[in-house]
Amino acid sequence: PAPLLRPHRTWGGEAGSVDITASRLVLNNGGQIKTSTSTSGKAGKTTIVADNVSIDGANNSAQVLTGIASTTQGKGDSGEISISAAQDFSLLRLGQISASTNAAGRAGNIGVQAQTIRIDGRQDTDRRISASSISAEAGPTSSGQTGNLAITAQRAITITNGGRLSTQNAANVSPAAASQLNDDQARRTRLAVSAPDITLIDSQITTASTGNINASDIDIRFTNKLHLDPSIISTSANTGDGGAIDIQGGRLMILDRSIVSTSVY
Repeated sequence: PAPLLRPHRTWGGEAGSVDITASRLVLNNGGQIKTSTSTSGKAGKTTIVADNVSIDGANNSAQVLTGIASTTQGKGDSGEISISAAQDFSLLRLGQISASTNAAGRAGNIGVQAQTIRIDGRQDTDRRISASSISAEAGPTSSGQTGNLAITAQRAITITNGGRLSTQNAANVSPAAASQLNDDQARRTRLAVSAPDITLIDSQITTASTGNINASDIDIRFTNKLHLDPSIISTSANTGDGGAIDIQGGRLMILDRSIVSTSVY
Protein backbone atom coordinates (compact mmCIF):
# COMPACT_ATOMS: atom_id res chain seq x y z
CA PRO A 1 0.00 0.00 0.00
CA ALA A 2 1.01 3.61 -0.56
CA PRO A 3 2.69 5.42 2.33
CA LEU A 4 0.29 7.67 4.24
CA LEU A 5 0.80 10.30 6.91
CA ARG A 6 -2.55 11.31 8.37
CA PRO A 7 -3.44 12.64 11.82
CA HIS A 8 -6.80 11.25 12.99
CA ARG A 9 -9.81 13.46 12.47
CA THR A 10 -10.75 15.47 15.50
CA TRP A 11 -13.94 14.88 17.53
CA GLY A 12 -13.79 18.14 19.48
CA GLY A 13 -10.09 18.87 19.98
CA GLU A 14 -7.74 19.98 17.24
CA ALA A 15 -5.91 17.53 15.01
CA GLY A 16 -2.14 17.32 15.32
CA SER A 17 0.22 19.00 12.92
CA VAL A 18 2.50 17.34 10.38
CA ASP A 19 6.05 18.73 10.38
CA ILE A 20 8.63 17.30 8.00
CA THR A 21 12.25 18.38 7.60
CA ALA A 22 14.42 16.50 5.12
CA SER A 23 17.05 16.97 2.46
CA ARG A 24 14.64 15.51 -0.11
CA LEU A 25 10.93 14.66 0.11
CA VAL A 26 9.39 12.40 -2.55
CA LEU A 27 5.71 11.39 -2.79
CA ASN A 28 5.05 8.84 -5.55
CA ASN A 29 2.23 6.61 -6.77
CA GLY A 30 -0.39 7.32 -4.13
CA GLY A 31 1.95 8.66 -1.44
CA GLN A 32 -0.10 11.04 0.73
CA ILE A 33 0.08 13.56 3.53
CA LYS A 34 -3.41 14.44 4.81
CA THR A 35 -5.04 16.29 7.66
CA SER A 36 -8.79 16.56 8.24
CA THR A 37 -11.53 17.51 10.67
CA SER A 38 -15.22 16.73 10.93
CA THR A 39 -16.17 18.80 14.00
CA SER A 40 -15.34 22.18 15.54
CA GLY A 41 -11.63 21.53 15.96
CA LYS A 42 -9.19 22.66 13.29
CA ALA A 43 -7.39 20.22 11.04
CA GLY A 44 -3.64 20.16 11.61
CA LYS A 45 -1.17 22.36 9.77
CA THR A 46 1.26 20.70 7.35
CA THR A 47 4.76 22.20 7.24
CA ILE A 48 7.46 20.87 4.93
CA VAL A 49 11.03 22.17 4.83
CA ALA A 50 13.43 20.47 2.42
CA ASP A 51 16.09 21.12 -0.19
CA ASN A 52 14.01 19.42 -2.88
CA VAL A 53 10.36 18.35 -2.98
CA SER A 54 8.91 16.05 -5.66
CA ILE A 55 5.27 14.93 -5.91
CA ASP A 56 4.76 12.54 -8.83
CA GLY A 57 1.53 10.66 -9.58
CA ALA A 58 3.10 8.53 -12.34
CA ASN A 59 1.23 5.27 -13.02
CA ASN A 60 -1.55 6.45 -10.73
CA SER A 61 -5.21 7.21 -11.43
CA ALA A 62 -7.05 10.47 -10.85
CA GLN A 63 -9.19 8.70 -8.22
CA VAL A 64 -6.21 8.16 -5.89
CA LEU A 65 -4.44 11.16 -4.41
CA THR A 66 -0.72 11.50 -4.78
CA GLY A 67 0.13 14.59 -2.81
CA ILE A 68 -0.89 16.73 0.13
CA ALA A 69 -4.44 17.57 1.22
CA SER A 70 -6.34 19.13 4.09
CA THR A 71 -10.12 18.96 4.35
CA THR A 72 -12.94 19.95 6.65
CA GLN A 73 -16.39 18.41 6.91
CA GLY A 74 -17.27 20.33 10.07
CA LYS A 75 -17.17 23.73 11.78
CA GLY A 76 -13.40 23.65 12.17
CA ASP A 77 -11.11 25.05 9.48
CA SER A 78 -9.02 22.80 7.27
CA GLY A 79 -5.31 23.08 7.95
CA GLU A 80 -2.77 25.33 6.27
CA ILE A 81 -0.19 23.78 3.96
CA SER A 82 3.27 25.35 3.89
CA ILE A 83 6.09 24.04 1.66
CA SER A 84 9.55 25.58 1.56
CA ALA A 85 12.15 24.07 -0.78
CA ALA A 86 15.64 25.56 -0.74
CA GLN A 87 16.16 24.37 -4.31
CA ASP A 88 13.50 22.73 -6.52
CA PHE A 89 9.79 21.93 -6.15
CA SER A 90 8.04 19.72 -8.72
CA LEU A 91 4.42 18.58 -9.01
CA LEU A 92 4.07 16.06 -11.82
CA ARG A 93 1.61 13.72 -13.58
CA LEU A 94 -1.56 14.11 -11.50
CA GLY A 95 0.24 15.25 -8.35
CA GLN A 96 -2.11 17.33 -6.18
CA ILE A 97 -1.97 19.83 -3.34
CA SER A 98 -5.36 20.94 -2.05
CA ALA A 99 -7.17 22.59 0.84
CA SER A 100 -10.95 22.23 0.79
CA THR A 101 -14.14 22.70 2.75
CA ASN A 102 -17.55 21.10 2.38
CA ALA A 103 -19.01 22.53 5.58
CA ALA A 104 -18.96 25.60 7.84
CA GLY A 105 -15.19 25.62 8.29
CA ARG A 106 -12.81 27.60 6.08
CA ALA A 107 -10.41 26.02 3.62
CA GLY A 108 -6.80 26.53 4.68
CA ASN A 109 -4.18 28.66 2.95
CA ILE A 110 -1.52 27.07 0.76
CA GLY A 111 1.98 28.48 0.39
CA VAL A 112 4.80 27.09 -1.78
CA GLN A 113 8.27 28.66 -1.93
CA ALA A 114 11.31 27.42 -3.85
CA GLN A 115 14.11 28.47 -6.15
CA THR A 116 12.34 26.87 -9.10
CA ILE A 117 8.77 25.54 -9.27
CA ARG A 118 7.58 23.11 -11.94
CA ILE A 119 3.98 21.96 -12.30
CA ASP A 120 3.40 19.50 -15.15
CA GLY A 121 0.29 17.53 -16.08
CA ARG A 122 0.16 14.25 -17.94
CA GLN A 123 -0.48 13.69 -21.62
CA ASP A 124 -1.43 10.20 -22.78
CA THR A 125 -1.06 8.66 -26.24
CA ASP A 126 -4.42 10.14 -27.31
CA ARG A 127 -3.12 13.59 -26.32
CA ARG A 128 -5.63 13.85 -23.49
CA ILE A 129 -4.34 15.96 -20.61
CA SER A 130 -4.84 15.26 -16.91
CA ALA A 131 -3.99 18.11 -14.59
CA SER A 132 -1.51 18.40 -11.80
CA SER A 133 -2.82 21.16 -9.57
CA ILE A 134 -2.56 23.32 -6.49
CA SER A 135 -6.06 24.31 -5.45
CA ALA A 136 -8.27 25.75 -2.74
CA GLU A 137 -11.94 24.76 -2.93
CA ALA A 138 -15.25 25.52 -1.20
CA GLY A 139 -17.93 22.95 -2.02
CA PRO A 140 -21.68 23.49 -2.60
CA THR A 141 -22.59 22.72 1.03
CA SER A 142 -19.83 24.89 2.51
CA SER A 143 -19.89 28.38 4.02
CA GLY A 144 -18.07 29.67 0.91
CA GLN A 145 -14.68 30.38 2.46
CA THR A 146 -11.77 29.28 0.29
CA GLY A 147 -8.17 29.74 1.34
CA ASN A 148 -5.45 31.86 -0.26
CA LEU A 149 -2.78 30.48 -2.58
CA ALA A 150 0.73 31.97 -2.62
CA ILE A 151 3.22 30.43 -5.08
CA THR A 152 6.66 32.06 -5.03
CA ALA A 153 9.94 31.20 -6.76
CA GLN A 154 13.25 33.02 -6.63
CA ARG A 155 14.13 31.98 -10.19
CA ALA A 156 11.27 30.58 -12.28
CA ILE A 157 7.79 29.05 -12.28
CA THR A 158 6.92 26.72 -15.16
CA ILE A 159 3.41 25.26 -15.57
CA THR A 160 2.84 22.86 -18.49
CA ASN A 161 0.61 20.10 -19.96
CA GLY A 162 -2.57 20.91 -18.09
CA GLY A 163 -0.91 22.07 -14.88
CA ARG A 164 -3.26 24.32 -12.92
CA LEU A 165 -3.35 26.81 -10.06
CA SER A 166 -6.92 27.48 -8.96
CA THR A 167 -9.48 28.47 -6.39
CA GLN A 168 -13.02 27.17 -6.87
CA ASN A 169 -16.08 28.29 -4.90
CA ALA A 170 -19.38 26.48 -5.44
CA ALA A 171 -21.18 27.72 -2.32
CA ASN A 172 -24.64 29.28 -2.29
CA VAL A 173 -25.10 30.82 1.15
CA SER A 174 -27.80 33.04 2.63
CA PRO A 175 -27.97 36.62 1.27
CA ALA A 176 -26.82 37.97 4.66
CA ALA A 177 -23.81 35.62 4.79
CA ALA A 178 -22.94 36.35 1.16
CA SER A 179 -23.09 40.10 1.78
CA GLN A 180 -20.82 39.77 4.81
CA LEU A 181 -18.23 37.74 2.93
CA ASN A 182 -18.37 39.77 -0.28
CA ASP A 183 -18.18 43.18 1.43
CA ASP A 184 -15.35 42.33 3.83
CA GLN A 185 -12.06 43.08 2.05
CA ALA A 186 -10.14 41.29 4.80
CA ARG A 187 -11.89 38.06 3.77
CA ARG A 188 -11.28 38.56 0.05
CA THR A 189 -9.11 35.65 -1.03
CA ARG A 190 -6.21 35.80 -3.47
CA LEU A 191 -4.26 33.55 -5.76
CA ALA A 192 -0.78 35.09 -5.88
CA VAL A 193 2.06 33.99 -8.17
CA SER A 194 5.50 35.57 -8.10
CA ALA A 195 8.82 34.84 -9.84
CA PRO A 196 11.29 36.58 -12.18
CA ASP A 197 10.21 34.26 -15.03
CA ILE A 198 6.73 32.71 -15.29
CA THR A 199 5.87 30.34 -18.16
CA LEU A 200 2.52 28.67 -18.89
CA ILE A 201 2.17 26.16 -21.73
CA ASP A 202 -1.27 24.50 -22.17
CA SER A 203 -2.03 25.48 -18.59
CA GLN A 204 -4.24 27.67 -16.41
CA ILE A 205 -4.26 30.07 -13.49
CA THR A 206 -7.94 30.46 -12.63
CA THR A 207 -10.40 31.47 -9.94
CA ALA A 208 -14.09 30.72 -10.29
CA SER A 209 -17.32 31.05 -8.32
CA THR A 210 -20.41 29.16 -9.45
CA GLY A 211 -22.45 30.27 -6.42
CA ASN A 212 -23.15 33.66 -4.83
CA ILE A 213 -19.69 34.38 -3.37
CA ASN A 214 -17.18 36.60 -5.17
CA ALA A 215 -14.41 34.84 -7.07
CA SER A 216 -10.90 35.21 -5.68
CA ASP A 217 -8.53 37.85 -7.06
CA ILE A 218 -5.41 36.93 -9.03
CA ASP A 219 -2.08 38.73 -8.47
CA ILE A 220 0.83 38.03 -10.83
CA ARG A 221 4.29 39.52 -10.20
CA PHE A 222 7.31 39.02 -12.47
CA THR A 223 10.53 40.95 -13.00
CA ASN A 224 11.76 39.51 -16.30
CA LYS A 225 9.22 37.58 -18.43
CA LEU A 226 5.63 36.30 -18.35
CA HIS A 227 4.97 33.90 -21.25
CA LEU A 228 1.63 32.17 -22.04
CA ASP A 229 1.49 29.76 -25.01
CA PRO A 230 -1.44 28.81 -25.27
CA SER A 231 -2.78 29.27 -21.77
CA ILE A 232 -5.34 31.08 -19.65
CA ILE A 233 -5.34 33.45 -16.71
CA SER A 234 -8.96 34.06 -15.74
CA THR A 235 -11.55 34.81 -13.11
CA SER A 236 -15.26 34.04 -13.47
CA ALA A 237 -18.38 34.29 -11.36
CA ASN A 238 -22.11 33.61 -11.46
CA THR A 239 -24.08 35.62 -8.89
CA GLY A 240 -21.03 37.01 -7.10
CA ASP A 241 -18.46 39.39 -8.58
CA GLY A 242 -15.65 38.19 -10.80
CA GLY A 243 -12.23 38.50 -9.20
CA ALA A 244 -9.77 41.21 -10.20
CA ILE A 245 -6.61 40.33 -12.14
CA ASP A 246 -3.53 42.41 -11.30
CA ILE A 247 -0.40 41.72 -13.38
CA GLN A 248 2.71 43.73 -12.63
CA GLY A 249 5.88 42.92 -14.45
CA GLY A 250 9.25 43.76 -15.80
CA ARG A 251 10.69 43.41 -19.26
CA LEU A 252 8.42 41.24 -21.38
CA MET A 253 4.89 39.79 -21.40
CA ILE A 254 3.93 37.39 -24.22
CA LEU A 255 0.39 36.15 -24.93
CA ASP A 256 0.63 33.59 -27.75
CA ARG A 257 -2.85 32.17 -28.51
CA SER A 258 -3.62 32.93 -24.88
CA ILE A 259 -6.21 34.82 -22.86
CA VAL A 260 -6.30 37.00 -19.76
CA SER A 261 -9.97 37.49 -18.86
CA THR A 262 -12.56 38.26 -16.22
CA SER A 263 -16.21 37.35 -16.72
CA VAL A 264 -19.62 37.06 -15.10
CA TYR A 265 -22.12 34.67 -16.67
